[in-house]
Amino acid sequence: MLNRAICGILLGCSLLSAGPNDWERIEVEPEGRIDAIADFGDGVIVLGTRLPNPSNVYRSDDLGRVNDADSGTNFAEAYGMVVTPAGTVLIADTDADGGRITRSEDGGKTWQVSAPISPRAVYRLQLVGDGIIANGWAGHIYKSTDDGRTWWDCGKLMDSFLYAIDYLGDDEVLIGTESGHIFHSGDNGETWVNQGHVGDSADDFVSLGGGRAVFTTYRDSKRMHYTADGGRTWSDWGDVATGAEGDWFDHVIT
Repeated sequence: MLNRAICGILLGCSLLSAGPNDWERIEVEPEGRIDAIADFGDGVIVLGTRLPNPSNVYRSDDLGRVNDADSGTNFAEAYGMVVTPAGTVLIADTDADGGRITRSEDGGKTWQVSAPISPRAVYRLQLVGDGIIANGWAGHIYKSTDDGRTWWDCGKLMDSFLYAIDYLGDDEVLIGTESGHIFHSGDNGETWVNQGHVGDSADDFVSLGGGRAVFTTYRDSKRMHYTADGGRTWSDWGDVATGAEGDWFDHVIT
């Protein structure tokens, strides 16, 4: 049963903290944008912003009502965030001059910043069956199997920014690119197969279980695509049925 939800708002950098029947707007950073949020349980929420630069990381221990900024992180833009099975929070720094991974082992109270793992910005992080993978603007995949302490380069997929990423279970991972191509991995992100061009620029995947997933695009056509075979083939579901002109699914969580 849903007891409380925390929703990040892109414009205005606010949180909507709510029970099932009501929402409370909480201003976090004026003129900012929230692009990453993680729930540690016991009321602890950590979120990252990406505008204005430099981005900030905030930590709350009361379900988002009061947020304390950590001014020591100095992010360019904080797009990706995960909490590992060990309880470590990892944040991807989308710095065009070199993407870094920032770690916290104490729920966001203190942070350790890595050396650049990529010559270009790192975008999103994804837990997979045996570790964590990261993508980014260099078109490469980076992987860690030691809770984000060290990373290695799994190779370049193509000369395009890598955006959407999702783990389907059973060692299967999907990556979507700015050029609209989809790549599939059957070994937790270590090797990849190009499944071809599917749509316009990738925004997000949402795994529905059993090898089923939805792929959303955010430029030009802004459409949804569906797979029932782990991303090997796709069908076009058409525009997002929200009734709002130009709308698309930016981030989808199940």
